[in-house]
Amino acid sequence: MTSENRTVVQIDGHSVHIEGNGPRTVVMLHGWPDTHRLWDAQVAALAPHVRCVRFTLPGYDASQARRAHSLDEIVTLLARVVDTVSSGAPVTLLLHDWGAIFGYQYAMLHPQRVD
Repeated sequence: MTSENRTVVQIDGHSVHIEGNGPRTVVMLHGWPDTHRLWDAQVAALAPHVRCVRFTLPGYDASQARRAHSLDEIVTLLARVVDTVSSGAPVTLLLHDWGAIFGYQYAMLHPQRVD
């Protein structure tokens, strides 16, 4: 799906939804048992002002085969997402539930990439 302010890109086999075109990028991480859809209302409110980036965390999509993912695997995926969607500037993390665990670990390992 692509339109003027909405794009879906594939990163390591995961659909990453990018909406909005503001000067800042907000990466949204959901918790259990949610998906990227948890952030629909926030994206509707924020997309006129910032770029909203979200994806369903590995192992959280009931329509796909499930397996355990390590903290390192998910943080590595998050790093690839951030590097792809905002290579030159830090991002703001918007975290919920288990998404906070992954986001905090990423922020500790990559403080220069988080605003």
